[in-house]
Amino acid sequence: MMLCVNIMLQFNHFYKKIDLHIFLKKIIFIVFIVCISIAATGQKVRGFDQVSEDTTEVTSPSIPPSITGKPLSFNQKLGVLIQSDPILKTGFSGLILYDLNTDTLIYSYNQDKYFVAASNTKLFTLYTCLHAFRDSIPALRYVENDSSFIFWGTADPTLDHPYFQDSTVIKKLKEKAKMKRMIHALNDRLLPYGTGWMWDDYNESYQPEITALPVHGNVLTVDKSMGSLTIKPQLLMSDTGRDATLSVVQRKRDSNHFDFPAGLSEWMRFYQEVPYQNAAWINHRQLEELLGVHIDTVSIRLLYEASTMYSWPVDTVLQRMMSKSDNMLAEHLLLCAGMEVADTLDFKQVVMWAKDTLLQGIPQQLYWMDGSGLSRYNRFTPESILFVLKKIYKEFPEARWTALFPTIRKRTLLRASLPVIYYKSGSMSGIYNNSGFIKTKSGKTLAYSFMNNNFGSKVSAAKNATVSILNYIANNY
Repeated sequence: MMLCVNIMLQFNHFYKKIDLHIFLKKIIFIVFIVCISIAATGQKVRGFDQVSEDTTEVTSPSIPPSITGKPLSFNQKLGVLIQSDPILKTGFSGLILYDLNTDTLIYSYNQDKYFVAASNTKLFTLYTCLHAFRDSIPALRYVENDSSFIFWGTADPTLDHPYFQDSTVIKKLKEKAKMKRMIHALNDRLLPYGTGWMWDDYNESYQPEITALPVHGNVLTVDKSMGSLTIKPQLLMSDTGRDATLSVVQRKRDSNHFDFPAGLSEWMRFYQEVPYQNAAWINHRQLEELLGVHIDTVSIRLLYEASTMYSWPVDTVLQRMMSKSDNMLAEHLLLCAGMEVADTLDFKQVVMWAKDTLLQGIPQQLYWMDGSGLSRYNRFTPESILFVLKKIYKEFPEARWTALFPTIRKRTLLRASLPVIYYKSGSMSGIYNNSGFIKTKSGKTLAYSFMNNNFGSKVSAAKNATVSILNYIANNY
């Protein structure tokens, strides 16, 4: 209101004392100042840019200056932030914060309590894969002679994947197919879903089936760009329909019948990934199409003398898994790690290997049920997650692990500026967890695990509250 009064007074002053040309210049200037003021008033404060999987706007948290007249310590302020936050206090929170430079515990709150981990489970998958693989992902195991080429899937998720477009493995197989009989050793012991997965998420891109030989990410991709529609794999297009009530592609739960939005042909842009059913057999047929030959099938265990064919660099695939929180990659990479260390595609076997070989001394028992965190049966403590983070920090070069984690950093042209947070988030209804490393403004390196379960708000609100507190830590410790 005062701003409007000031404008009117200046208007009257200009009208009386200056000519029209100067008057118009000043009016334009005043309007410009008003617009800037309004924009600044409505703009949210943001401590960091999340440059990969999450985009969270956060405000600086409000902290009382003292308790009973005494200034609050850093730990007291942190406790106030967590326990008084209107979003987080509706649920159950735990935080552990550790100084990696001095090897000392900074802060802990409910650090030994169990939380549903969601995609923080991928930290255990990441650590296992870093130890299990060498420099490249094993694509296939095979045995060949003069007349035949028999191969076993290793759960390598990159073959003809929508993101990993390199066709080196396909080219090698095509060369073999020109001269030899191709035989696919099927693995019929894998279940399509992990323990505790939601049955009604069958149409969601984040829950494709698990297979020994993934092809094209085990999803139907529907991509319309600049008016051109591409659907892959085409072999799934024999049973489709149109539905005017749909805005997305919908698969029937018990079949590979896909209903498309009736207006899709008129849309300029559209993209969706839809998991298909009976993926193991569909993938076998896709591979026949890719190679242009018939491929026989046989049920036979992996032979001891089998050789290995490799595909993508390990860190390229792990970085994609972490930055996009890709469940399909996580599930198959963990199985693939099992093939590498124990010659078997068995989730229980690879988890047992990781626990016995890599995770001895972990503070609490792990309830580790899958590779991605889709299962609500995954339960870890902040203290156990910190255990894994400390091992990543100590056992691998900083340049390697910092390249694998998504980052939250201050808006600046200088990418090396501090503070920066290397994080892995994990969320589902009523759950938001965030764990990783913080390079603070003062130059210290911290590890943390901040877990929040059973809150009563939207996940986005809990995410904002969590990142706001991490922002405070990064700028004040």
